[in-house]
Amino acid sequence: MTASAAASEVILDHRKFLASLKQTSAAPAKPAAAVTPPPQAAGEPAGDAVNATVKQLQGEIEQLKRRLAEQDAELAKLKAQARSKNKPARPKPLP
Repeated sequence: MTASAAASEVILDHRKFLASLKQTSAAPAKPAAAVTPPPQAAGEPAGDAVNATVKQLQGEIEQLKRRLAEQDAELAKLKAQARSKNKPARPKPLP
């Protein structure tokens, strides 16, 4: 196995890992019963309950976006470290 083959395997594993995170993130962190809007109170328009649920979900989406951005930054840092470790030592110029 060459070094380039190993690098491509890491990329494939990385993509598979991110795909699994997206599938996990797609599932609500809370049980479905906790996410459903509360029963409509007397005199409360249904739109208010929907708006509250939408606002809650938007907050969760923003939190997940921040988490993903942090993970992307960490991944970029790790890739840079791996590249710097894999660079061969530069030979000294001949006099």
